[in-house]
Amino acid sequence: MAPVRGIIALIRTRITRVKQCIDASRVLRAIALARRSEIRSVIKRLLYEDRRDYVVMYRHRRDNGGETLKPVKVYMIDRVDSWAIHLKDGVTTIPLHRVVEVRDEEGRVFWRRKGQ
Repeated sequence: MAPVRGIIALIRTRITRVKQCIDASRVLRAIALARRSEIRSVIKRLLYEDRRDYVVMYRHRRDNGGETLKPVKVYMIDRVDSWAIHLKDGVTTIPLHRVVEVRDEEGRVFWRRKGQ
């Protein structure tokens, strides 16, 4: 009977660890969604308030594997959905997780991603 109890205890321990991992992934997903919605609401507010001279800075991937910060003027943005910014050229889509900061017309930081 003792070996069975040991196996049951081991199974319970593993189930607890799996539940903790699932809970942690839910928390991380909620944090990511909150950040995306924060970025989205900032950009939508700029579009709504017609702040055309503001600049959205995002991480652009180069062909050689590096990244650079690239600016996009707010007047170039066509729409913002739940995961990306779509530009008026009809081709360019910038995922929201790449947006680093938003600057006003004088270059001052209006909004910056936490941890940047």
